[in-house]
Amino acid sequence: MTGLGTVFTGPEIQVLPADAEGPRVDNFTGLEGPPVGLESEGLKLVLRAARPKAIRANTPVYYRGVEVGLVQKIELSPNTAAADLHVLVFRRYAPLVREGSVFWNTSGVSAKASLMKGLDFELESLRSLVQGGVEFATPSAKAPRAKAGTVFFLHDEPKAEWLNWEPHIKLALEKD
Repeated sequence: MTGLGTVFTGPEIQVLPADAEGPRVDNFTGLEGPPVGLESEGLKLVLRAARPKAIRANTPVYYRGVEVGLVQKIELSPNTAAADLHVLVFRRYAPLVREGSVFWNTSGVSAKASLMKGLDFELESLRSLVQGGVEFATPSAKAPRAKAGTVFFLHDEPKAEWLNWEPHIKLALEKD
């Protein structure tokens, strides 16, 4: 990460160990971004957005403010009328995504003004201001789990009722 992002979060370097044993290596050449498919275990979805404001590859995906996934890549939808965000929800959190789940953009700052209350600012996190963010909610644990490749619409903001949904969903077990 470079530019304004490093002012708030600092530089970020991620490393994965090699699968095979081999000779010790002390010098490495870094990439500007993660290789495609770096994170691969989990539920892969598509979020369709008219305009994915401030969302880029590696943008975090949140459930109740907890990071549960990331945007892997963004491309035009097949008919070029929208943008498709390819999202990975990490394996442990995949059960949270159900038919009927809703996704919205949490990027940036939301400001509302009224004569009685004055200005009201809402900021998801400093990271979402810099890097953008996507959040989702699920209405019911009884709904069937979403399948890989399911397409959801990305809303600009949440409806109040979505923020009140409280399904009790068991998470996947961690790998041994």
